[in-house]
Amino acid sequence: MGEGVLLVFHLPSGSLPRRHQSFRQRLYGGGTTSWGGKYQYHRKGVLDEVPQVRLYWGVIIVRTEASWNGGCEARARR
Repeated sequence: MGEGVLLVFHLPSGSLPRRHQSFRQRLYGGGTTSWGGKYQYHRKGVLDEVPQVRLYWGVIIVRTEASWNGGCEARARR
């Protein structure tokens, strides 16, 4: 079993629900539809290609080598 980094994050209290939704989509990615559901696709997020385990909302374990060796660091710069 490898080592990992525990990431814990939260948005400021009083943040709008739309801001929470936008943050989650940018971080995790998510399904998106257009033309009333006619077209569906997955919008990529920062953590899409990084091995991770979601423990709870705002709590993630990321593999140590993926966390700093170009994994999420390279994707976060975009």
